[in-house]
Amino acid sequence: MDLMAAGPLAPSSSEADGPQDNLKFLFAVFFITWIAFFAYIFFLSKRLSGMKREIEELRKSMVVSSQE
Repeated sequence: MDLMAAGPLAPSSSEADGPQDNLKFLFAVFFITWIAFFAYIFFLSKRLSGMKREIEELRKSMVVSSQE
């Protein structure tokens, strides 16, 4: 019974090497997160510029319709 309890909880030799082995995954996730953040900011800026352009067109059409 002691072997069953200790078996699954004991780390394997590859897991006992230390956190340094996982640094490549940490950096990969860090890099992917920053790429996603900047992509999100890029798409937001594109959307905002499109909305500004549409607002300006609406203002121009309001001025033209009010003059008629």
